[in-house]
Parts: sequence; C-alpha cells; structure tokens
Amino acid sequence: MIGLTLALALALGALVFMSVVMTVSWLVQRKLGNAGWTDVFWTFGTGVCGVAAALWPDPYAHQPRQWLVALLIAVWSLRLGLYIAFRVARSDDEDPRYARMRKSYGDRFQAVMFKLSIVQPPATALLVISIALAAHDWTPVLWIADLVGVAILVVAIAGEALADHQMNRFRMDKANKGKVIDVGL
Repeated sequence: MIGLTLALALALGALVFMSVVMTVSWLVQRKLGNAGWTDVFWTFGTGVCGVAAALWPDPYAHQPRQWLVALLIAVWSLRLGLYIAFRVARSDDEDPRYARMRKSYGDRFQAVMFKLSIVQPPATALLVISIALAAHDWTPVLWIADLVGVAILVVAIAGEALADHQMNRFRMDKANKGKVIDVGL
C-alpha cells in the first residue's frame, strides 16, 4: 500500500500543478469572456493529476491495478473534458450558472471567478490521495474490490453521458433558453 509520505507528496504536487492550471483557466475565461472554460481546465487538469498519481513508480504496487486506475481516470477526464470543451466552444452563450453569476456580481465577477477557480486545487489534491491509494494497493492480483470499482465507474460514466445527452436535448429546445435543467437523470 502507498506510504503516507508518497500520498502527501502526490497531493502536494497536484496542489501546485492545479494552482497553475486554475490560474491559467481564470486568465483564459477572462480573455474569452466565457467562464465555462474553467470547467474544461479543471477536468483535464484533474485527469492529468489522477493519471500521474496512479502511475507514479512504486515497487510494491501491483502494476496492472495502477494501469487500470489510470485508464479509468483518463476515460472519465477525456469524456467529460471533451464534452464540456465542445459545448463551450460551440456555444455563443455562457453556461447559465456563470451567466447568472456574471450578472449578479457585476464588476466583482472576475474576483469571484478567481476565488472559485483557486479553491479547486485542494479538491483535486484530495481526489489524488484517493486515486493513489486505489492504484497503489499492494495486493498482487486484481480482486473483487477492483471489479466493483470498475463497475461503479462504468455506471457513473454512462450516467454522466446519459445526463449530458438529456441536457443537450433540453438546451436544443428554444423554450428552455436561459433555464437550468431540473428533469431527467
């Protein structure tokens, strides 16, 4: 099993890396005028941190488990990140959540967005600890807990995809412009 020192070092690395990523995300959303890019940066940045934590060299870890965890994190990050990136890039309108925030906070919006962006690195650091613990288990074979974890993640990713499909259909209806979906998955 991963040592506490390694887990904390990986979390610290993720914290530093994600602080840079989220600062860049704030600058990008500010320049482009679309705060939705913040979500893209967080998703891909967290994916990179998760894959790195899973694959970090550890002589006691079971490498097939490390690769399995890395693959699952990569699939999650790519699916969600690409979905959000395409949605943000194609849309002329900002995500309704951010549009409401922009209107509500007015001149303070960018300060609020920076605060929102910079609280994400600690969240990623906590996720990295759990990813590292899962990936660096010393059990020499994949076992039932690994299979249950895979099943949970597959169901979760399928659920995300279904919910995103439902949201796309909702947004395509012009009567729903500016509304937040509150039906479906």
